[in-house]
Amino acid sequence: MYVLVDSPVGTSFIRNRPEHFTETAELDPHGVAVSSGDRSLTFAEVDAWSTTLSQLLVDMGAGSDNHVVMALPPSIESVVAMWAVAKTGAGLASIDPAESATMAGIVVSGRRVCIGLTTRAQLASLPDSIAWLVVDESASRAGGSVALVAA
Repeated sequence: MYVLVDSPVGTSFIRNRPEHFTETAELDPHGVAVSSGDRSLTFAEVDAWSTTLSQLLVDMGAGSDNHVVMALPPSIESVVAMWAVAKTGAGLASIDPAESATMAGIVVSGRRVCIGLTTRAQLASLPDSIAWLVVDESASRAGGSVALVAA
């Protein structure tokens, strides 16, 4: 399901294979794919939201030649973001901006990093050397719509 790809700074970039998730979504579209507290999304909702997000990422340059950085806490949004990146064919690195602003700066300065995904709360602590898309929690509560802001 995962393939390691080159790393510009020793941080592993991963390529997910979205076929497994898509097959499950087709077999059980109404089954719960991810939940957190009182929130949950079905496989169909995650598939639809991640497809919409992946198209936006591709429009912004994500693909097999460019990586995406994810600065999201473990959440429904991070699961959707992971599958969206997988659908683009881009490599994915996940960083914890609370852990080290310096590390975040090193990762996003990589020659093949084109865009990042984060939350409004974390945006201020992240480097501005790449564009960041803000994935709002309210988007998943709205039934899988996308609420994104180019940073």
